[in-house]
This record gives sequence, structure tokens and C-alpha cells, in this order.
Amino acid sequence: MKIFTEIAFIEKNGETFFRPYGFLGSDIKISESDKNEIRRFLAYYNSIFVIYLICAILLSFSSLIALPFFILVYVSKVRRYKNNEKSPNKASEHLTHIAKIYSFPLIWFSIIGSTVMLLSSIFLLILQREIVVSIIGTVFSAFCLFFSILLFKTKKRISK
Repeated sequence: MKIFTEIAFIEKNGETFFRPYGFLGSDIKISESDKNEIRRFLAYYNSIFVIYLICAILLSFSSLIALPFFILVYVSKVRRYKNNEKSPNKASEHLTHIAKIYSFPLIWFSIIGSTVMLLSSIFLLILQREIVVSIIGTVFSAFCLFFSILLFKTKKRISK
């Protein structure tokens, strides 16, 4: 869980920036006390969110109806920092930042897991069962595999 929390922060020119929406948004300049407060919130939020997703998948996908509540809680927390100084965020910088934090075994696990999910989804497509689920699974797994391979290449490049 610590990895998911640390990805949200980056140091630029000796200043701390918060990336609330990953590579999709701007970096928000924050103080050290704000960083500690956000870190505690993210650690708690990520733990609860993962438990919620596991329960939703195991029990029933219909329980995903509470997902907007989790998004609302996150957005309301981030909104407090909207007036802080912002810095542009480049996707390549963000990918390099993630690659520095992730370990090689975690990246390999991601590649293997994505490959297994992709093959399973393609197998479901071939059997022509659960067409909608298999199409969604195929697209999602292919994206995860692409991102994992990109992450591996970036990690390998910065490790040299």
C-alpha cells in the first residue's frame, strides 16, 4: 500500500508536489505538513478502497454502486488544495517517477498477471461466452499489459 501513497508525491527543485490525479492533472505545490496529512489520508483511503473492491468483486458487482461515494470523498479532500501553486505534469515524468518507486518483482508480477488475464479474456471471446465481460476484460488486460511493459522498459532504462 505504501507504493500507492508514494506515487502521489514528487520532489521538483527541492519543493514537494502532490499529484492527485496522476498524469491526467497538474502537480500541486504543498508544504511538508500538508504532505504528511495527505499521506495519512491516502494510506487510510487506499486500504479501505482495496478492501471495498475485493468485497465488491467477491460478493457482487452490484455493490460497486457505492463507488461514487469513494470518488466524492477523494475529490473533496483534494479540493482543499486547488488554490495552491500548480506545475505542469508530463506523462513521461510521471512514468519515470512510478518506475523509480516500483520494484522489478512487482513489475514482473504485473506483466505476468496482465498476460494471464488477457489470455483468459481472449479464451472467453473464442468460446463466445460472456461476450461483454470478455471484451471489457480483453481491452483492460491489454492496457495493463501495455502499461506494465512500458514501465519495465522505463525501469530498465533508469537502472543503467
